Amino acid sequence: MFPTFKSGAAATPLTRQLLTGSALGLVLACAATAPAQAQQAGGATQLPPVTVQGAAPTEEQEESYKVDQLSSPKYTEPLRDTPQTVTVVPQEVLREQGVTSLRDALRYVPGVTALAGEGGGGRVDNIRIRGFGSATDIYTDGFRDIGQYFRESFFLEQIEVTKGPSSAYGGRGTTGGSVNQVTKTPRLDEFYNADISIGTNALFRGTADLNAPLTQLNLEGAALRLNVLAHDSEVAGRDVTESQRWGFAPSLAIGLGTPTRLTLSYVHIDQDGIPDYGLPATAGVPAPVDRSNYYGFRNFNTEQTVQDIVTAGIEHDLTDNTTIRNQTRWSQNDFFQIVSIPRSPNVAANTVTRNPSGRAAITTLTANQTDLTHRFNTGSVNHTLVTGLELSREEIEQTAITIGGAPFNDNLFNPNPNTNFPGTVARGAKTTSTGDTIAVYAFDTIDLTPKWQLQGGLRFDRFDFDAETAGVTTGSRRDSFPSYRGGVVYKPLPFGSVYAAYGVSVNPSAESLGLNANLANVEPEETDSYEVGTKWDVFNERLSLTAAAFRTEKTNARTPGLPGEPAQVLNGEQRAQGLEFGASGNITDKWKVFTGY
Repeated sequence: MFPTFKSGAAATPLTRQLLTGSALGLVLACAATAPAQAQQAGGATQLPPVTVQGAAPTEEQEESYKVDQLSSPKYTEPLRDTPQTVTVVPQEVLREQGVTSLRDALRYVPGVTALAGEGGGGRVDNIRIRGFGSATDIYTDGFRDIGQYFRESFFLEQIEVTKGPSSAYGGRGTTGGSVNQVTKTPRLDEFYNADISIGTNALFRGTADLNAPLTQLNLEGAALRLNVLAHDSEVAGRDVTESQRWGFAPSLAIGLGTPTRLTLSYVHIDQDGIPDYGLPATAGVPAPVDRSNYYGFRNFNTEQTVQDIVTAGIEHDLTDNTTIRNQTRWSQNDFFQIVSIPRSPNVAANTVTRNPSGRAAITTLTANQTDLTHRFNTGSVNHTLVTGLELSREEIEQTAITIGGAPFNDNLFNPNPNTNFPGTVARGAKTTSTGDTIAVYAFDTIDLTPKWQLQGGLRFDRFDFDAETAGVTTGSRRDSFPSYRGGVVYKPLPFGSVYAAYGVSVNPSAESLGLNANLANVEPEETDSYEVGTKWDVFNERLSLTAAAFRTEKTNARTPGLPGEPAQVLNGEQRAQGLEFGASGNITDKWKVFTGY
């Protein structure tokens, strides 16, 4: 990526600009073994950034890599005193690493693996956390985001990755953990930031983040924030493949710094490109062909996504010790994709078949969440109690795409992507899957003494699933289940803690809003999590150090039944266990670190 420009409200001397750019270039921002010299932005190779700043850094820009608190009111304690492994990718890391997508951001998080996104296309977010599939465990501001698509990052403040089963916090799923994307919201300080990236493979990316208090409206604590995006790029080392996307995300807040706070926000993202399924394989390895070969149809293969998110939230301090928050969200993701899959390569005959497949889906969420936080005492014991109610409807409308005329043969070593598609395309039957959730939950943090603390949470879900194709019911199931999590925290010093925790997650058969006949009568899976760890804030509490040992066990995993048994039974066993270490924050005033193993 070269270069990157950041502009502000006032100019600074050129010497200061150059020194600022040099300092940012020396910042240590590593995670595991991720290379700093070659990053991916929309598939394009990026060169090391050169940064020129036109204003003194704002307080926001000077934030450390260390994050002290999660965004959800369900987590009332600082991360240091939260008995669970949590990795937060903050705004500073997102910006300095040139992150352009959720997949890019998760490359720097230990325990998270990004998969190819099989099942009709290769450009969807498909992740595993601690070895368990988590594609349906992605959230935005605490609302479930089940759409299968490629997630942008220009409107995100930070990304929170919670490790280990967490159904008590998020509902069904979260066996290995969950990912919560936190969107940018208005602030009372004024700032104007812009970034332009120009690079190889026709990369152009421009973003802007503008925030201004609205003093002229004569409304106390009013502010407006606007984030915009324009992105165009090809893919390094590949022919034909390209990606274009644009978006904007305005948000309005009223009452910041007052007892009653209202926030309204909207996100729109439009993506259009030519997808890529890679190279054909022989004997499990890529065929001996040029890496740039594209085995599709330039004028036929397509990938289009239109995303809209509307959110309204209000928060009110009833007293100094009691706060109520209500959030309502409607979101829709319209996804259409046709991608060609290269198969059956024959080196001797110099032939390959390219088999297009298509997918069309509209995912809609309508949800409301209410949280009440109350602090009180029972004798000498302090409590922080959070209770809540969640109501949601998730709907996926999928249309079958039938492609006729196959096989479509091509030259293995010299494919021609400019060939006109000779087959036929037809839209088939429409399948609508709906999941309705009603959930109540409660979390209590109990301060027994200044050094000992108990934390526990209980959630009860009722999840109703229905599916129909062409007006005919094809699946229906209702699951009601509790999930819970608890931990004990010992704080030998104010800046350190040692903890032990246990949690349970629940996976209904229709968890991903899909249910085949073999699973119609199968009860939910359950997973147990055990974790012990320690967290310390050192160097004047500017650097966070964490270490944990964990074990995740599922003793009733779905497996094929034996002769005489149902097609699927809950008789399998799965286990993931390991150690995790992390560090984030400032070692010195000029040396920051974000790393984990």
